[in-house]
Amino acid sequence: MNYTTNTSYTIDDNLLMRKCVQNFFTTLGIASLGEAEGFQNALKHIGQLVERGKYPEFISLDIHMPGINGDLMIPKLLSLSPSSNIIMVTSVANESVIVRCLKLGAMGYIIKPITAEKLKKSVEQIRQRNKEHAEKNMGEPPKSGD
Repeated sequence: MNYTTNTSYTIDDNLLMRKCVQNFFTTLGIASLGEAEGFQNALKHIGQLVERGKYPEFISLDIHMPGINGDLMIPKLLSLSPSSNIIMVTSVANESVIVRCLKLGAMGYIIKPITAEKLKKSVEQIRQRNKEHAEKNMGEPPKSGD
């Protein structure tokens, strides 16, 4: 199961931030498959997408969310959509949190305020890393830290 190229899903409890991130993805030619303000809605909706064979290429995820921190969502999201590339988009700049998110499977980490340029750089780095990994490992998606 591979991701659906040029697609994204945004998870953030702030509506304005979700729309901003989606807009930046759109400027990069990456269509939105949806958004959620909370963990349960995200799991439900991404599960429905996966049932239809749609795996977002990118999932943007905030850390501070009502009920559960975003870093704890990473393994659950990857269990639903293992080929998706999770990009943390958060105001948390703590090095131990960044390392923990990457170890849990996030492929990128953007510290707010997010800009189109920051997102573009993260997307390009992830795609380059995935390309290099696929060439070395005959198409197997990379794990975080590879």
